[in-house]
Amino acid sequence: MTEIHFTEEIVRTFGAELMDISPEAFRKKLSRGRHRVSHYMKGICGHVDASNPCRCTHKVRPFSDMGMLDADHLRFHRPEGVRVREVMGERIMRFEKSYYDPFLARFRDQPFYDSPDMADWLNGILKNDDFKNLFHLNQ
Repeated sequence: MTEIHFTEEIVRTFGAELMDISPEAFRKKLSRGRHRVSHYMKGICGHVDASNPCRCTHKVRPFSDMGMLDADHLRFHRPEGVRVREVMGERIMRFEKSYYDPFLARFRDQPFYDSPDMADWLNGILKNDDFKNLFHLNQ
């Protein structure tokens, strides 16, 4: 859970800088956006709410037509399938304790280096006239 919080904090800080708003305002915009997406998906997606019919075959028809997807034989969505934890059992717990946890401890113990200001860099690109002309952003 710590890793998720850390990542969320970076997203909020960077997003706020990029949108030139306070982190609190960005957090609220992000929260509202996530709520809208969740509410929308709950109303139409059979994977999010089992009482809805699955509409994947209608949404992915172009991929299917190009031969990139076979809706009758999905490779990744298998809710009835066996979970990795069930197959790995104790081995994954031993791996986490012996290798993953010490790795995270070493990672967290290293010095924190200041990264370049990506928001300034991206804002500079977005304000560049050549970039605006390239993507017709002046209109």
